Amino acid sequence: CCHLTAAMLLEVPAMVVEEARAAGRGSTNQRPRVTSRHFRKHMDIFSRQVFTGPPESTRDHVLCAARALSLGDWRTCGDLILGLDVWDLIPGEGEKERVRAMVLDKIKAEALRTYLFAYAGAYDALSLDRLEALFELPRATAHGLVSKMLINRELPGAWDQPTSTVVLKRLEPTPVQALAIAYADKAALLVDSNERLLDARAGGHGYKDDRRDWQDGGGGNWKNRDGGRRD
Repeated sequence: CCHLTAAMLLEVPAMVVEEARAAGRGSTNQRPRVTSRHFRKHMDIFSRQVFTGPPESTRDHVLCAARALSLGDWRTCGDLILGLDVWDLIPGEGEKERVRAMVLDKIKAEALRTYLFAYAGAYDALSLDRLEALFELPRATAHGLVSKMLINRELPGAWDQPTSTVVLKRLEPTPVQALAIAYADKAALLVDSNERLLDARAGGHGYKDDRRDWQDGGGGNWKNRDGGRRD
């Protein structure tokens, strides 16, 4: 649960950025780095399902929460994640409430970033008061998150300090930039396919071994070619 939740908070904003770039709405900066292929594989399988029933297992809860997070719906995401029984196993008086509050704050912060990544192209300007009310974040926290995105050039725009509004710019990539982005994405897919093929032929650490290790409780351990386990 902790692994999947952490992977969700890291991967969902990056996946939304990639979708925006593929649609020609994203930034022309460097392609986001893949943090957890294990999580992306399960999200890819989950998104291709024609019908998805109510979540039953822990993984189903996290995947449904990730889909809600990709839409900026932090309430649904928080209800699914914090509704798991695993948080009741945290020892210490008052520790589980503190951990739940910390996880909810992280979900709100990533929901804000994901919302801006996904829907910034639909706005000319966004009020800080609106973001503060929408995601129920402290004013300083919301201002800091947006400012960090502006500094890192993840969000094209600038602050209008008198009105506490972030003015967004619509930057359309040039034809050369669009071709470069498409080339980089195809090259990354080719590298990923080659790595999977190499793992399958050499008996290395691919998706299959990754899933087996995590289900066996091995965590980050991996198996070498001689069949032993290394830490």
